[in-house]
Amino acid sequence: MSAEERAEIKRQVAVANRVLAELGLATGVLASLGHASMRLPSEPDKFVVKGRGYAIDALARMRPEDMVICDLDGYLVDGPPGVSQCFEVKMHSCIYRARPDVQSVVHVHPRFVVVMSVLEAPLVPMCQEGIDLVRHPLPVYPHVKTIHSEEEGQEVARLLGNQKAIILRGHGATTVGSTLAEAVMNMLFLEEQAKMNWYAYCAA
Repeated sequence: MSAEERAEIKRQVAVANRVLAELGLATGVLASLGHASMRLPSEPDKFVVKGRGYAIDALARMRPEDMVICDLDGYLVDGPPGVSQCFEVKMHSCIYRARPDVQSVVHVHPRFVVVMSVLEAPLVPMCQEGIDLVRHPLPVYPHVKTIHSEEEGQEVARLLGNQKAIILRGHGATTVGSTLAEAVMNMLFLEEQAKMNWYAYCAA
């Protein structure tokens, strides 16, 4: 892949991280929590992702030059000085390895998804936005923990299966897509369904 192509993918991933913040999925206390990634089209054994170790670590501040490149084992291949891969890189690498069809992975800590997961209330279709995501019960990673190890990453990938989203109990959610835009929109739709489910839960 040419330097120009790598630069363009880094730009798209940086924009995706900013969009997650702009949509309210990574603001306030959640400002640094989450990451979007995208597989390199010409090098499918590598992906671009937000790292960690920035002077100001916030999704809303991400720039193309801040992005890092990792391989499918989660190892850092390239990145700016002082910046390493994100803590939960294994979630990305294991999903990419298990799902050749997936071109993008998004992980954040959406509040309504989190509260519904702690209540162990399965999400059901409540509105048109994202209805296809929740027509069938979503897989749930049952441990309240960050995904650090290869084993944990593989378990998340196994539970995700062929679905487009997985809920991480008390932690957040991870969505995938055949494009970066799809993975981001899947996360937005998932949180909208969780919010509507919460409203119905409270009304009941």
